Amino acid sequence: MFAISIETDLAPDEVRSRLARVVGPRVRNASATASFRPLVGRVEAASFRIRRRTARRAMWQSKISGRYAAAETGTRIELDVPAAAPLVVIVTLAIAAVANGDAAILGLLAVVAVIAAAAVAYDAGRAVSIVRNAVGARRLQRVCAAQSERRIA
Repeated sequence: MFAISIETDLAPDEVRSRLARVVGPRVRNASATASFRPLVGRVEAASFRIRRRTARRAMWQSKISGRYAAAETGTRIELDVPAAAPLVVIVTLAIAAVANGDAAILGLLAVVAVIAAAAVAYDAGRAVSIVRNAVGARRLQRVCAAQSERRIA
């Protein structure tokens, strides 16, 4: 898991309003309102949980949790981006292959892990980019997840 900190000049209420414009509800059928919103999830008074809207649910999609609060000048938004479950499974299988000394399976798992890691990074990056553009971010930085939880509490 890693965390991203976004700073914007907007007030928290405006941040919530802008996030609500790009985050739609999860729907099973084609809804005119939902189809124009690039993210799926929920936005609450001081937090949100999102993932990118895709035609089908992909195993590499990241469910991003976020919190926002007033800062000295505007609002600070903290995004927590977890590692995708398939990557954890692939790493576990790779460790088992190393323990058994199976080089062929280890090589195959290494290739799959690289492809999965690239897919996860691309998907999470797209979701973070949508949030960043929606709130007009003036600063974005990657922070340690433990620091993120301590700062907004």
